[in-house]
This record gives sequence, structure tokens and C-alpha cells, in this order.
Amino acid sequence: MVKALVTALILFLNTMLQTVIFPKIDILGIAPDTLLILCVSIGVLGGGLMGMWTGLAGGLLIDMLFGTALGYNALVYMLVGYAAGLLRERFNTDNNWLPPLIAAVAYLAKAVVDMLAIYFVMRLGFGFWIYLGRYILPTMLITGASAFPLHILLRQLFKQKFMRRRKQRPTLEKRLTPLE
Repeated sequence: MVKALVTALILFLNTMLQTVIFPKIDILGIAPDTLLILCVSIGVLGGGLMGMWTGLAGGLLIDMLFGTALGYNALVYMLVGYAAGLLRERFNTDNNWLPPLIAAVAYLAKAVVDMLAIYFVMRLGFGFWIYLGRYILPTMLITGASAFPLHILLRQLFKQKFMRRRKQRPTLEKRLTPLE
């Protein structure tokens, strides 16, 4: 329960950061995708289900705030969080290089899928290679670079005593002893 409340607070703070502060900071019109970084880091640190729920909640929040198709970002971020949790089981997650790498690759995949959706659904023509070079690749690099400090902070938070999983109480069947 505490983990869920802390994650909800982190998502709220991230939304404020991404919607209020980052638009004011103009680095060639590029800002890191901090929600994607959170989904990846929480998925790597807490497992696939926790990453999935974080992505679902954060994506729905973004969808509701920006009026996009409700559920599109939720689905994308949910898949990213779950995939990061699956990679946790396959690779050594003690290294700090894994989440930034996953975040950069996930951003690249998300941006290409967004571009294809715009092209095929809306039938808008644009220069894919120009957009890739001027926006997608720089944002991918900034997202990957921003994932290092954010993941280190989240790792320290997940090491705190209140974030660890508590021992579960025995179920009713285990507490009751059979009558002899």
C-alpha cells in the first residue's frame, strides 16, 4: 500500500514537472520523456506488474490532461513498464546502464510507432528522416541521459525500509490447526 501511494505521488510530481517546468526549459525544443523513464525504472526495480500499473496510471493521466485518444499513451507506457520488468528477470539489474538503455530504445520505438500512426491514420505527409534526425534521435539521447540520475534516485528510494515488501500474514487455513 505504501509503495502504491509513493508511486502515485511520484507520478503526480512527474506530471507537474513534465507539463509545467519542462516546457519553460527550451533546449532546441526537446525535453526528456520522464514518464517513460519512470515506467522503465519502476519496472526494473519493482517488477513487471508494478511497471505496468505505473505506465497505465501515468499514461491515463497524460491522456486525460492533453485530450489525446484516451488509452493510447496508457497502452504504450503500460507495455514499456511491463517489458522493463520482464528484462529485469533476464539481466543483472544492479548495473545502472540497463534502465537508460531500455529508456532510450523504448523512446525510439514509441516515437516511430507514433510517426507511423500519424502517417497511416491521419494521412499526413512529412519528412520522416528529417523528423527522425531533428527530433526523435536527440530526444532519445536526452531521455537516455536523464534516466541515469532519475534511476539512481529511484533505486535509493526503493532501498528504503518503507518501500520493501512486508512479510505476508499467514492465511486463515494456516493459522487454524486441525482438531485431533
